[in-house]
Amino acid sequence: MGRLTEERVDRLVGLVHDAGSGLGSWEDALRELAAATGSRYAFLQGHSDHRDAPQRLLAPDADPELYRLYAEELFALDPRLAFIATDRRHEVYCDRLLIDEAAMRRHPFYEAFRRFDCRYFGAVALRHPAPGSEAAESYVGVIRPPRAGHLGEEELRLLRRLRGHLQRALTLERQLGEMQATLASLDGLANAIEHGAVICETDGRVVWTNERAQRQLGGGWPLQQRHGQLACTSPALRDRLFALLGEACRAREAAALAEGGWLRLEAAEGGQLLLFVAPLTVSPLPVSPLTVSPLTGRGRSARPQALLLLLEPL
Repeated sequence: MGRLTEERVDRLVGLVHDAGSGLGSWEDALRELAAATGSRYAFLQGHSDHRDAPQRLLAPDADPELYRLYAEELFALDPRLAFIATDRRHEVYCDRLLIDEAAMRRHPFYEAFRRFDCRYFGAVALRHPAPGSEAAESYVGVIRPPRAGHLGEEELRLLRRLRGHLQRALTLERQLGEMQATLASLDGLANAIEHGAVICETDGRVVWTNERAQRQLGGGWPLQQRHGQLACTSPALRDRLFALLGEACRAREAAALAEGGWLRLEAAEGGQLLLFVAPLTVSPLPVSPLTVSPLTGRGRSARPQALLLLLEPL
């Protein structure tokens, strides 16, 4: 690809996926895209048809005044949006598809951009990047200065190659955001209860705990959490606990548990806890490979899970 070497394209693809997963930033990906295409800057924009301003606008290193001007005035004048919204023939869009040079010179939208040394654009349209998103359309593109001219075939080909990666990254970003919101809601609810709560898989891997359970599993009890795994100080306790975990993960409702879903835990220095093991009757927590559990330090795909409650005896 001429100056756009495969190594550079691979680096750009990696930055895009890092941005979507939260391991990197969209700023880094957009800066690299701008540099790779000889552009003034690159942008990420999301909007909905029924809004009069973009819901998302990110353009690293762009003039703050241009940000303000676009959001408050130029968005309503943007001739690109209506064209892209109705056109389904193209994967990549640029000025040459919708306006000629003479009209561009007269159009107030382009006239305003020219004051910021910005003239020619190219973008990919990413429709409905994820379920539930307010932004019905997202665009990732570049703006070039007048001296750079229109995007050439090399730059347009790069945008085409990136389109699928960008779509996937934006979808993943939205899904992870929804997942984190779910976990945050669960944290708030479970931390408000007076008992320790643990969600784990049938092999004892801890998926989630509330704050009270983290303290209770911190030491001094025959049941502890070590490196994201439930650990027992005695083989008999381990056998009994994992038998209950197996039953709970197979059961679909609490009534299906065999008698004996309780265990009594006694601390070496005195004190007791009652441990109740029950099926998780709702859908398993959506722990993705990129969502880190606060205890395990890693994520996994959802597998059958059980709920453990640590109760202090009355």
